[in-house]
Amino acid sequence: MIRQSVGWFGARVVLVALGVASNAGCLPTEEPPVVNTWEGELSATDDGPAGVGGHIAAVANAGRTQIGIGVSDAELAGPLGWIVREGRCATSGQRITIATAFPAIPLGSSGSGNAETVLGRMLATDVSYAAEVFDNAGQTGAPIACGNLIRSS
Repeated sequence: MIRQSVGWFGARVVLVALGVASNAGCLPTEEPPVVNTWEGELSATDDGPAGVGGHIAAVANAGRTQIGIGVSDAELAGPLGWIVREGRCATSGQRITIATAFPAIPLGSSGSGNAETVLGRMLATDVSYAAEVFDNAGQTGAPIACGNLIRSS
């Protein structure tokens, strides 16, 4: 008997030997893993440089969440700090994990840079999230940019 199961990284074929009497029934098929994604556009806050912007995206699956952020036109000299928190840009909310989980965003000569992190858990699908960018790697002071993460799947 040949059974097919579609997994996240592609199709797999499971072969079962015909001569095994104890496995005469059907084998359970694997369920495709749950994958949730979020995306957001970063915009300058009242405390940030007018042109700062960027993008943030998160992919949650297999018990973890990978988050990537890109900032452009920051017009600042040093690395930037960033966090993801519960809530929306217009509201307050708790950080989703410790501050050290979010590495600094190094800036190039054009004022652009990116960073990513991987959390050891999946983001909840029934919670709103926002990303904040700070003008320092210490993630202190008022954010210079913010973006709401919108769940896309």
